[in-house]
Amino acid sequence: MSVDNMPLDLITPLILQDVFSARLDIRDPQGVSEIVFVEEMPDEGADGTAYTTGDGIYKYYNNGEWEIMPLKVRDNYIKNQIEKYGLFKAEVFLIDFIIAGLNPDDFLNSITAGAESISFTSFNDVLNFYKQRKKDIEDKIAEITGNNTGRAFKIKRYPVGGITERGH
Repeated sequence: MSVDNMPLDLITPLILQDVFSARLDIRDPQGVSEIVFVEEMPDEGADGTAYTTGDGIYKYYNNGEWEIMPLKVRDNYIKNQIEKYGLFKAEVFLIDFIIAGLNPDDFLNSITAGAESISFTSFNDVLNFYKQRKKDIEDKIAEITGNNTGRAFKIKRYPVGGITERGH
């Protein structure tokens, strides 16, 4: 059986499975739809795939060369958060960690020297992206835990002592 046909749990150390799942959900690294554990880097890699030997370094194949992917969160931190909170709640904390580490200067879009005009348009885009990921994960948690059935219904208010109270 080739590595390509083996189930993920047979070729990926158990501890990394949750780390990979969290990484894909929080989009770290960006632009990746699959993370593959390998004993050593293959000659070539697939598009949209990050490869790691489990050393915390993730690489992708680009124009005939392996390049290291920038990461916002280290594997050990992800693992610790998963052990402490569980996978989905850890993802919420991880996104908060990423948001806290965002530096507006890294996303400086334009500078005008005369009137000192600075625009952070792309910073807001990145911030909104992570806020939406956090909301999506929180919605998934609510659905899994049964706190969100997706149904909406009206509740009739019965008068108590002749008075119907109104909610605000």
